[in-house]
Amino acid sequence: MSAGGFRRRVDIYAQVRIDDGAGGYSEGWSLMDTRWGRLINLTARDRIEAMGRQLEVSARLRFRWRDDFPFPALLRIDGSYMLSVGPPVDIGDRRRYLEYDVRSIKEPVAILDPTPTATPQPTPTATE
Repeated sequence: MSAGGFRRRVDIYAQVRIDDGAGGYSEGWSLMDTRWGRLINLTARDRIEAMGRQLEVSARLRFRWRDDFPFPALLRIDGSYMLSVGPPVDIGDRRRYLEYDVRSIKEPVAILDPTPTATPQPTPTATE
């Protein structure tokens, strides 16, 4: 796949716990990174297969491989939020691409830093 397939800007949030000072904590989402990704809408067959695994999956997000993608992850793409329903999967076990199965959600309750601070850099094309 050429770099042109990764044309969607995706904000990646990791789940964090914040000490409340009284012995407890609150949970929220903190912006970890902004990357270029590819949104893959699922076919009816893919959705039925996911239902067999008791997962509510509406799409997949594909990224270039990295070893620091969080799970669970909250992903924002084109102003919409998606939640990972499983850990990222190394496609083909070649450390080339990662995919998240995701489902759409309404805006999450607690985003600790909603303004992205990083601008993603285009992924260089690999010589194949």
